[in-house]
Amino acid sequence: SLTSVDGLSGCKSLHTLTLERLGSLTSVDGLKGCASLRMLELKDGYPPMDKLVSLPDMSGLEGLEIKYDGCDDRLKNLLSVWDTGGRKALSS
Repeated sequence: SLTSVDGLSGCKSLHTLTLERLGSLTSVDGLKGCASLRMLELKDGYPPMDKLVSLPDMSGLEGLEIKYDGCDDRLKNLLSVWDTGGRKALSS
């Protein structure tokens, strides 16, 4: 089961990423090295992504679109706080 996306760190050609139904995911900190990322979409489902507690500083990625409409209230709130706070590093 996937707990992080560290293997994607530094992937310079990654433009779009959808993370869905990753109940064991605790961190997406590995994305901070993905300088070309333009769209990050998180989709909750079963199992819910209720273990995600850490978000990286992605404030330097201008034009990055974040989608999290299908998430439960806890995850939606975490992502909203991070998004509206300038996408600075955040841990809950």
